[in-house]
Amino acid sequence: GFVLSPPGAPVWASGLSRLLALLLIWITIWVVLKWRRADEKLTRLQKAVDGSNDVVFMTDAEGVITFINPAFTETYGYTAEEVVGRTTPRILKGGQVAPEAYQTFWETLVEKRTARWEIVNKTKDGRFLTIEASASAVMGERGRITGFLAIQRDITERKRAEEALKEYEKVVESSEDMILVVDREYRYRMANRAYAAYRGMERSQIVGKPAREVLGTETFEKIVKKKLDECFQGNIVRFEMKRTYPKLGQRDLSLAYFPIEGPAGVDRAAC
Repeated sequence: GFVLSPPGAPVWASGLSRLLALLLIWITIWVVLKWRRADEKLTRLQKAVDGSNDVVFMTDAEGVITFINPAFTETYGYTAEEVVGRTTPRILKGGQVAPEAYQTFWETLVEKRTARWEIVNKTKDGRFLTIEASASAVMGERGRITGFLAIQRDITERKRAEEALKEYEKVVESSEDMILVVDREYRYRMANRAYAAYRGMERSQIVGKPAREVLGTETFEKIVKKKLDECFQGNIVRFEMKRTYPKLGQRDLSLAYFPIEGPAGVDRAAC
């Protein structure tokens, strides 16, 4: 052991020494535990960032990259050895964004506000990616900017799918054939212009409505429901029928129902 009070000191001094010794031990334990908790939190955060599918990188106040996660390398092709401490995010510029947009972006960051935008970046091998990005300033003591944190997501495939869907919608809408989509509850999910015109109805009177209500109970129960149920089993169903329309009179129809797969299997039919 150790003695903090000299020999012959009063009893209260000896007691105080013991109290101080215990307090010192308690503070030491508290500091160690606090450090361990902080280290555990940092480790968990590091694992979350490293395991993220989103690109995460940091720069210093001058814009030089100080950290990248594995998703940065997977997305852009640059390793940590190539960029950390060596370059700025300018290496990612795709040349498709006006300089004024970059200026606005940096002004937002310097004003300590979060910047969000879509941008086209360029990978190491020359591919162009559409990126959904957000960035914010990292604050140090007294609110001083010490760096910047950026999180980015590659939405290239999503944008392509959206563009393809728009083109598909144009084709469907301009078609002279009647095209519609019905779900498993036998409700119309979509109807094109031609279908609404044939029925002499507004689309608001069709989309979201039960097929029984639009077609009539007899036609739905005797013909359409059976064909839809067969289609919901994953089969392409083709058949012919006669149908009388308000303005066009009786027409001979050649119909085809195609199953549409969702996450849990066939959940719609395109007709």
